[in-house]
Amino acid sequence: MLMRMYEYQSGHIYLDGVELRDIEKTYLRSHLGVVLQEPFLFSKTVYDNIAIANRKADRSKIMMAAQAAQGNPAAVNAALGSSQSAGKAESNKPKIILPS
Repeated sequence: MLMRMYEYQSGHIYLDGVELRDIEKTYLRSHLGVVLQEPFLFSKTVYDNIAIANRKADRSKIMMAAQAAQGNPAAVNAALGSSQSAGKAESNKPKIILPS
């Protein structure tokens, strides 16, 4: 409801005292995020999937995020250097969120 993908038909929703319908969708959506209930990985490499949220992240930040989630530096190096798609990786349950 907050992202206004669907318009509500009755009642009111207020966000910081402002009626939700009075906030522009583009503004609202640029300031809110959606966390899907089912894990989703793009058909790209592990590196690309980690970096997708923050295109400006350098390799060291992506490496730190991957190590924090995986814990094994050797496995992280192999996954980040691999051209194998994440969809074919051993685990498809994403654990990494890289802040923008």
